[in-house]
Amino acid sequence: MSEDFYDVLGVSRDASEEEIKKAYRKKAAEHHPDVSDDDDAEERFKKIQKAKEVLTDEEKRRQYDQLGHDRFTEADKRGATGGGGPGGAGGPPGMGGGPGGPGARGEEGGDQVGNEELVREVRQLRDEVRDATRQLQRIAQALEDD
Repeated sequence: MSEDFYDVLGVSRDASEEEIKKAYRKKAAEHHPDVSDDDDAEERFKKIQKAKEVLTDEEKRRQYDQLGHDRFTEADKRGATGGGGPGGAGGPPGMGGGPGGPGARGEEGGDQVGNEELVREVRQLRDEVRDATRQLQRIAQALEDD
């Protein structure tokens, strides 16, 4: 059995859209392939993206809750959830419509703009964490010197 989307994001089944988006940003920052050294970072990041896509879309979330994870995933692959499945319009980022189709990488209006924005946010968060770590190290050193 595949990992439940609520578990992927670490939210409860009654989580609000805002809670889901907040959890998504946190998980995406941890597992984005540009910042994570984990071997499975890219695959994990794709699961996080798909979980957010489904759980923040009212209709898809309703279907997901009714069908359960495995049945929803199978229906989605066949395009029965309105997502079009891989290669269909509305599929996962970078896969919608296949080569040159809607949402294809590099196409204007596709998911690339959103992904670039997410990468910028992740890098900004990473830099802020580094700055905060340095500041804490300076404080700790100052306390040791006293």
